[in-house]
Amino acid sequence: MAGRWARLAVVVVAWWVLIAVAVSPMLPSPVVSFATGALLLMPGHHARIAQRGIRDWPIPTSRAAFDEFQRGFAEDDEDAMDGAFRSAEWVAVNYGDLVRVLAVDGEVVGIELLEGAYAGRRAWLKQRQLAPWD
Repeated sequence: MAGRWARLAVVVVAWWVLIAVAVSPMLPSPVVSFATGALLLMPGHHARIAQRGIRDWPIPTSRAAFDEFQRGFAEDDEDAMDGAFRSAEWVAVNYGDLVRVLAVDGEVVGIELLEGAYAGRRAWLKQRQLAPWD
């Protein structure tokens, strides 16, 4: 009788193993909290401007102007974008210019320019517009 129960246990365990093997490929892959290899920025870190192909790319020196421009861009509101250019100074940066991260607010980053014509000035841009410092 004990042999029958042992065989039944083996059959049940084998059945569940087969089900697990059949179902596991159908499950979604695990998700990580950020993309592998993504640039992780923290205040004090160095990075480089990553806007390839744009010479003297203007970025705002105030967060309010940055937000106003982004809102105008998202809503296709040229008056808001023009207002952002009038409300604050904008500085020109180029691909590869070295910066120091001062603040990180989600996707928005406050930086200090360390190279270029406006070295020492502070400005705002999106995190995706920065690349790792080599």
